[in-house]
Amino acid sequence: MSLDFPFAFNAIKLIAMMARLGGFMFAFPVLNTESFPVKHRIFFLLVVSVLLMPATPPEWGAALAQTQLDMFGLALMMCVEVLLGLTVALIVTLFFDVFELVGYQFGDLMGFTMAEVIDPSSGQTNNVVTILLVQMFIIIFLVCDFHHDFLRLAAMSFSTVGPGAFVLNPEMGGSIISLVVEVYRMGFQLALPVFALNMLLNICLALISKVGEEFPVLLLSFPIKIGVGLLLIMGMLPICIYYSRLVGEMMVEWIRMLIV
Repeated sequence: MSLDFPFAFNAIKLIAMMARLGGFMFAFPVLNTESFPVKHRIFFLLVVSVLLMPATPPEWGAALAQTQLDMFGLALMMCVEVLLGLTVALIVTLFFDVFELVGYQFGDLMGFTMAEVIDPSSGQTNNVVTILLVQMFIIIFLVCDFHHDFLRLAAMSFSTVGPGAFVLNPEMGGSIISLVVEVYRMGFQLALPVFALNMLLNICLALISKVGEEFPVLLLSFPIKIGVGLLLIMGMLPICIYYSRLVGEMMVEWIRMLIV
């Protein structure tokens, strides 16, 4: 009996850790892609969970031992752990919407909304500029070592949030709503030059079409918008890099606030 109980307890502890770490890891866009097969994700999650088991604080294991380990209690605890991972995934997705919003504005300016392509990393339909900005954000995220902060926060959550102790309270819901407002404010602030330039180009082309009726505005509007859009992308590249780092810092800070 003394041999069976540690094995069952460690197995339950490993499952609980995988349920929590799975949300943290699969929320990260590099791992949550079709190019990274599911069996590889599960293997990576299993290896990280096994490596982190000795590093978990004793209080977390003691709290797990004091909970009801019947089937209903175990299923309820797993649901709570998955809920924590889904909340983290929601926060990460909201921050990625900043660059998707800017990319759609660029696509509307350059006429790429009708020429959408399949993103090979996510399997979704996006325009070229959106894919470019999202991939740039992922590169900045990796270069600035935010993915290491991601893993540190996942490990730190075991010392701050007990097994099955995560609760979505009204204050947390209000914080997420304020986060949505802040994220879309940043997105509109970054996309404002694109929107303003698109409006000015449309007004200028409309005036040209009224003044010179024989001027082929429709044929020349596409290369003009594409050329101006490329120049604007090159001009806004340092700003996009700055916003990428700022968004990464805010993402890590919000996840830290969630688990503390």
